Parts: sequence; C-alpha cells; structure tokens
Amino acid sequence: MNEVKNRKKTLSICMLAYLVIYIVFYLTVLINHYLKYAETITAANLIVVTFIASVALGYHKDKLTYLKKNVLRLVIIQVLFYFGLLYISGFAFGFLKNAYSLSPLMIINNILAPVFVVIASEIFRYIIISNNREKESTNKAIIILLTFVLILIDISSKIRLDMFTSGIRVFRIVTSVFLPSIAKNLMLTYLTYHVGYRASLIYRLVLDLYVYLVPIFPDLGEYVTSMLGLVLPFLVYQYSSREIREYTNGADYKYNVNTFRPTDLILVGVTAILICLISGVFPLYLLGIATGSMHPEIKVGDAVLVNKVKSDDEINKGDVIVYEHNGLNIVHRVTSKEKNNEGKIIYRTKGDANNGDDGLNITLDEINGKVIVKVPFIGYPSVWISEILK
Repeated sequence: MNEVKNRKKTLSICMLAYLVIYIVFYLTVLINHYLKYAETITAANLIVVTFIASVALGYHKDKLTYLKKNVLRLVIIQVLFYFGLLYISGFAFGFLKNAYSLSPLMIINNILAPVFVVIASEIFRYIIISNNREKESTNKAIIILLTFVLILIDISSKIRLDMFTSGIRVFRIVTSVFLPSIAKNLMLTYLTYHVGYRASLIYRLVLDLYVYLVPIFPDLGEYVTSMLGLVLPFLVYQYSSREIREYTNGADYKYNVNTFRPTDLILVGVTAILICLISGVFPLYLLGIATGSMHPEIKVGDAVLVNKVKSDDEINKGDVIVYEHNGLNIVHRVTSKEKNNEGKIIYRTKGDANNGDDGLNITLDEINGKVIVKVPFIGYPSVWISEILK
C-alpha cells in the first residue's frame, strides 16, 4: 500500500514539475515566436497531462452529495449576485464595448482553447487532490505546489516578460493579475479538496469565459476590477466553508439560510466604500501624503479626504486643494484667487512648510479637488509602495 502511495506522490510531483518547465518555455519561447498558437498549444498540453494523470493515478468518480449540491448552489448564487452588482454599477460609471468579435464563428474560435484550458485545469486539480488527500506533510506540499502551478498557468496567458520594465508596471501587474489569480486559485483548491470539481469548474467557466460572450463591460477601471477579483473568491470561501463546517459537524443537514449573515453585508459594504474612496469613483476620494510640505497640519503618512470640485465658487483663499502638475498630485494651500486679463480665475498655492509659493498659475481644470478632512497615519501603505517603486 505504501509503495502505491509513494508512486502516486512521485508521479504527481513529476507532472507538476513538467508543467513548471512548460510554463517557462511558454513565457520565453512560445509567446515570443508562436503567439498565435500559444494558447492552443497550452490547451493541448493540459489535455494530454490530465489524461496521463487520470491513467497513471486513477480517476475517482466525483459523486454528487447533499453537501456538494449546497455548495454548488452557493457558488452559483454568489456569481450571479456578483454579475448583477457589476452590471448595475455600469449604469452609474458607463460601459465599454467588447473588443472581441461576437459573430458565432469568431466566438467559437476565441473561446475554444480557453474552454479546454479551464476544463483540463480543474479536472487535473481534482485528480491530483483526490490522489493526495491524506493528511501527510508530503501531500500538503503537493497540493500547495499544485495550486502554485495552476496560478502560473492562469497568469501566463495574461503577461509577457517584457511587461516588467519598471516598478510601477510591476506593481500594476501584481495587483491586477497576480493577486486576483492567487485568491481565485486558493479558493478553487479549497473547494475541490472538500466538495469535488463541479463548483470550481462552474466558477471558472463563468468568470473566465464570459469576456468572450458579452457585448459590453462595466467601465470600473483596473483598480476596482482587481479588488473585486480579490473580494469575490474570499466571499465564496467564507460561505462555502461555513456550509462545509456545518455539514461536517452534523449541526444541520439542510440548507441553512443563516449561512448569509448581516455582518457579511456590512463587510461587503465597507469594502465597496473603501474601494470607491481609494479609486476615485465617488465625488469623495482618499489620497495618501508622501511629503512634508504641509507640515504640521498634514504630515507624511496621513491621508486626506478630497471632495471633487466643479466650479471656482467652491474654492476660496485658505483652502487646501489637490492639483496636478507634471503627473503628480500636489496638496497645497490656496494663497490667492484672482482673475487674469481674460477673466479666468487663477490660483496661487503654497505648502505650509515651504518658504515660497509654488510659482504656478493654476486653473480649475488642473484642480482635482478640495481637502475637507485629514485622516492620520492611514496613508503610510501608499507612501511605502511609492518609496519601493522609485
């Protein structure tokens, strides 16, 4: 028996190691010389590896139990709720037209390889996990390695090595590609380990492939979209884990509506507000302070809540405003407000800690808002990131 287990562990590690080598080959050779066929080759490769895994390790039939039905229902409800909120928000922030052609032949052409990648990946995940379920350190390491490999496969289709040319670009790739993929795959591995591949497969088929099928997308911006890519897997994990624990502990074998708690709605609401404040979707937004030019009233590491302005009547001498200069947001105080010869309002500004004014004639078009309140210390994370990326 131990010999069979050891053989399965060895085979699992070998297949995962092969996929790591393939990903390196994909990123360094395939997408540089055979980009047109890269995703198709990846799909074919995953199908072959999954077939070999099913033959070499054995495929355990995934029987649909009461728990699996409930978790699948939870996943579907949350995905539908996510899309409902996503597209309702589009009426407030606008929509973007899909860049993919939606003719039947082009849909088939665009979606065929991604469909096989998703299906093969999730079945492969299930085969490796179902053959390494026993609570041993080696099995845990294999499942961790599996998740890592599937993250690499997921992100490899969205990045190229020549994208990593600056600190800012690296930061954007990490936040918009790496972190959502990590959150998604950790959640999918958890679901597959506890309830099989069905919920994971449905989640990925919908979330990964809808981009090839819908005519418009909500224009939420890269940052908000990335944050939603972190929040949704977390919520799916939260609800699913409660259902799994309740079933496992034998508290109640029926679907429990109390799985959805008021505290979760509060968490979602607070998260949504913070996302919108940081991203600038609301008329109010948060901005971290990275310099001491407004010391002592506003210090390095503080954040300011800024109210966007639409007219000169909203700004007076003595107000602290945010204006843009050379691609940077400057937070300084208005020292004068006058009309020029053309009748246009011109503002002069100065940092409280500076000896002289900024030497700029600022117009309303350059002003991003007026500071209404200071929030101490919470701007430090953005300051640290800026320092790292310099």
